[in-house]
Parts: sequence; structure tokens; C-alpha cells
Amino acid sequence: MSTTGKLNSGATPVLPPLVGDDDNMWREKGFTLMELVVVCAIIGIMLSIVVPAMRGFVFGDPLKTSSRKLIGYVAEARSRSIRLQKPYILYISQLENRLSYEPAAREETDAETGETAREFKLPDSVSISEIWVEGESGVEGKLGVWINEQGYMNQTMIQLQDDAGESVTLHFHTFLDTVSITDDFTVPGRSGDL
Repeated sequence: MSTTGKLNSGATPVLPPLVGDDDNMWREKGFTLMELVVVCAIIGIMLSIVVPAMRGFVFGDPLKTSSRKLIGYVAEARSRSIRLQKPYILYISQLENRLSYEPAAREETDAETGETAREFKLPDSVSISEIWVEGESGVEGKLGVWINEQGYMNQTMIQLQDDAGESVTLHFHTFLDTVSITDDFTVPGRSGDL
């Protein structure tokens, strides 16, 4: 190249000389031990942050899983009463830590269709700590909630608690399929917790 930046005719460009000899060239192609140690340290720090956060996704929280299953179970009972156009009773047993539902007129239904009670058992690490049903007072142990042919049921609140002491309250509304989920057990129409 000339000083003006134009290529000289017939001249070949001159490359800069290689730095080092052939013996040192192979060392520049690999990683040093220090570089590998730094990369391993960065990966270790990232894993120590990410793994605890991902643990809940992999192993699942029994309280949240049980809550979702219980909501689905009650929705199944409500939709079954609508589909078959017959009332059902949802039994909530605090002592046995389970829920079950069956047709309200059990004697004739069993003989006609062979239908039996369906049941949902909570895992051992999760328990039913509180139950409230609108119109019922001071009920402990086993409680029956009426579900009519339209799928309507009395307002019901069920509080679940796990072994770590964390709790979640599921509030089933009378006419709505939606469920309110809260951390505290506050009865509608009353102030304060039970």
C-alpha cells in the first residue's frame, strides 16, 4: 500500500511478522488453569442462586399441590351435580384429613347405577386445620355440604396447613365457580380471624 491508501500495481500486501516461534503457538490456543478456575467459580455461584429457586418447580410444594387438587375435586363434585341433575353432599372430614362426595339420595342411586362415594385424601404433610360452612356453627370433625342440582353450595372455607406451619385458606362461593385463596382464615361478615 502506498502512503495515500491506494494499492500499488503489481505489489503484494505485506503481512506483519508472526509474534513468537512455532513452539509457543500451541499454548495460545488453549485455556489457562486460572481461566478454567474462574469459569468454574462463576458456574458454581450461578447454580447456588438458581437451584434453590428451581427446587419448588421440580419437587413441588405439597400445600400448593393439595390446594389445587382440592379445588379441582370440589369443582368435579359441583359439575357432576349439574351434569346428572341431582344433589350431592360434599363431606369434609377434619379428623380423617379427607373429602368425599356422594349423591344425596344414596340408596336409590347405588341400586340404579352402582355409583359409590368418591374420595380425596390429603397427603400426610398437609392437614385441614379449619372448616367454616355458612349456616353451620361449631361443627368439628366431619361436615356435610349440600350441593344442589345447579351446582350451588353454601359458602365454605377450608384452611389447609402443612408441617412447616404455613397455611392457605380456600373460600368456595355459593354461586361462583371461582375460589378465593388467602393466607388468613377470616369468616365473611365477621371482623378478625377465628
